[in-house]
Amino acid sequence: MASAISRANDHSQQRCQKKVTDMAEPSSSSPAAAQQPLTDAMVRDSLSLLGRHPLTGAHAFLACKCPRQGLTDLSALAQFPHVMYVNVAGNAVEDLAPLAALPGLVELDVSDNALTSCLDFCPPHCTATHAWSTGHKAVGSMLTVANAAGSRIADRGEARTGLAARHPFLECLVLRGTALNA
Repeated sequence: MASAISRANDHSQQRCQKKVTDMAEPSSSSPAAAQQPLTDAMVRDSLSLLGRHPLTGAHAFLACKCPRQGLTDLSALAQFPHVMYVNVAGNAVEDLAPLAALPGLVELDVSDNALTSCLDFCPPHCTATHAWSTGHKAVGSMLTVANAAGSRIADRGEARTGLAARHPFLECLVLRGTALNA
């Protein structure tokens, strides 16, 4: 029984590592971009992966990749709620709160950013005690894989306590190279 659990854990870790490796973009040798907020036009230019959104059934672009563009603010992403895969690695992002507007977000790469808090956003979750008329689509966070390697996250308690409540489906969180590992 113990060996079956060990094999399952090994398989889960391998699957997680593959997802994180697939998320990574090759590093760029170009000079750093000037710092700027993400704009609607930048999001539109970086959208890819046309598919059917699992919550709405609508066809939409599901991926947004904006690595190494000097981004400081992700508020423009709130206008694209169908996005499920976000890569904003290598920017200067400090706040992930705008990602709460992406209820179907499942994979996130925010590595090498200026984050000091660990995944501090949470999409709305409709429950029996907290319900509203259009809440049937508000299922909370669906995030399963996140890469925050190389960020400034330093608070172990904050990273552990609220994380499971905010992101109950999170399977893989990469924090390599953060202040947590120092």
